[in-house]
Amino acid sequence: MCSSVPAVVEDCQGRGSGRAVVDKVLALARRLGRQQPILQGGVQVTTAPTVHICEKCGFRKVGSQSTAVGICDMIIDLT
Repeated sequence: MCSSVPAVVEDCQGRGSGRAVVDKVLALARRLGRQQPILQGGVQVTTAPTVHICEKCGFRKVGSQSTAVGICDMIIDLT
């Protein structure tokens, strides 16, 4: 299991940085032989750009947690 909480500072958002981070993380997951990486408890559903980037990269929502900000888990199949 690998844990990481990547984020893009606000001043750098909207320039493809988020997509680049997700692409790098997925490349690492593939090299490590991971088949179904999970973004567990780390995607705020109220942060539409983050959800959008993850969905564009192939992640799908698989669960949510009842919190004040609304957190969801997302998974991708790399097989």
